[in-house]
Amino acid sequence: MISWGLTAPNCAVNGMAALLLREEWRNSPDGELIRQRLRRMLENQDADVRMLASRALPLITSQEDLSEELCQRLSHEESKSINTVLIRVMAGHASADPGGIDQCLRRMAEMPAWAPLAGAAENRTISPGQRHSEISDAVLQTLLYLHLERETPFASALIANWQQSPEQYPATIRRLVPGPAPTSTPRARPSHPDKPGPSPCSAA
Repeated sequence: MISWGLTAPNCAVNGMAALLLREEWRNSPDGELIRQRLRRMLENQDADVRMLASRALPLITSQEDLSEELCQRLSHEESKSINTVLIRVMAGHASADPGGIDQCLRRMAEMPAWAPLAGAAENRTISPGQRHSEISDAVLQTLLYLHLERETPFASALIANWQQSPEQYPATIRRLVPGPAPTSTPRARPSHPDKPGPSPCSAA
């Protein structure tokens, strides 16, 4: 679960992202101004502000550029909460651009922070529960979707490697539950900001 502090800047960013979910605001004269402000917030020094702005990436970035934008941000972002949001957006975008997301995962595998994607054997000195978090559910579901539904090269090769050497990836293999291939994007957040419920900002 992602949480954030109830501050004026956070509420402002969350509110702007919520407005862009509404078609009348996206298409209004103020829509472009909101997009520009949210894009500036992506570079804010405050991690909560960056995280909230990242939820709106699909609404402030063209569909053609979204995969590359995600890959660039995942390559240098150090905040776990922001990376969680970016991965959710990536999972939601996989059906629209399977090749681009597959390439993004391949590039991520070259980075030390995403070593499990490189096929490195699990560290057996770490408990299975902790190993579970090395590849998040959203990443695993995206890989499965790309492999089973789209047969993209990186995802298919990585999963084949896991299957060929199950003794090296026991925690991961246990999560690959047999079943029918997904019919659409894997079970992950949609490629737009989480639909807001009653905002805590309004109660302040």
